[in-house]
Amino acid sequence: MSKLSTGLAILSMAILGLPTTVAAQTDRPIQWEPPAVHLDTYTGKPTHAFSFTGNGFVPGEQVDVYLGDRTAGALTTVVADSRGDITRRNMVIPLVSPGDYTLSFVGLSSNTPVSVVFVI
Repeated sequence: MSKLSTGLAILSMAILGLPTTVAAQTDRPIQWEPPAVHLDTYTGKPTHAFSFTGNGFVPGEQVDVYLGDRTAGALTTVVADSRGDITRRNMVIPLVSPGDYTLSFVGLSSNTPVSVVFVI
């Protein structure tokens, strides 16, 4: 689901040594889309590897990847590129019991989570 809003930009500058603040508003909608993640496979066995890609994160933010309960700690941390995209190849599935797990990706700057079901 996307969210539309109008944009407001504030620009601070100095003209001849005097600080000045200028506000500008646009009537054009700014579209925000929540992060999305795609896996190369949504099932796997322990010690096997899988890859993922994602977009919609804050550019340059660290993204923690969790399998199941987040209190167990992140499996890995990846960094979004300058467009807010993430990629990871050959992430190894840990030794866990078979079942349905939530694979969560949480942006550390935005605190925005995205989750998919992963079957082991």
